[in-house]
Amino acid sequence: MATIRAPESASAGPSLRDSIDDYRLSLHAAGKSKNTQAVYTLALSYLDVYLAEQGMPRHLAGIRREHVESWLGALRDAGKAPATVSVYYRSLQPFWRWAIEEGFIRESPMVNMRPPIVPEQPVPVLDAEQLRALLRV
Repeated sequence: MATIRAPESASAGPSLRDSIDDYRLSLHAAGKSKNTQAVYTLALSYLDVYLAEQGMPRHLAGIRREHVESWLGALRDAGKAPATVSVYYRSLQPFWRWAIEEGFIRESPMVNMRPPIVPEQPVPVLDAEQLRALLRV
C-alpha cells in the first residue's frame, strides 16, 4: 500500500494522540454514555496507530480524506465486518466536528466522504416444522 504523506506545514498543531483525552472529556461533559465514549475513542486510537504504522501525518491539520479512506480500506482488508467499519467511520465524524469547534482544523477530512455500505443480513426465520416443534414444547 502506498504511503500518503502531507506537506510539512501540516505538522503544526495538536496530534491525534494528544487530542483523544481532551475529546473524551468533552464527550463526558456532554453526557455521552461510557459506551459511546469508549467506541469513539477506540476508533480514534486505532486510526492513530494505523497512521503511525504507515508513516502518515498524525497532527490533526495534516490528516486528509485519503488517510481516513486508506485506514477504512485496511480495516476491510483485515477482515473487519462491514458493520464494524461503519461504526468506526461514524465514530470519527463527531471528533472532526469537535476539532473544528476547538479551532484545530478548518474543515473535516471527512467532509465529502460517504459512509461505508453495510449489506443487509436477513434474519433467520423458523420453517414450519421448526415452528410446530417449538409450539409442542
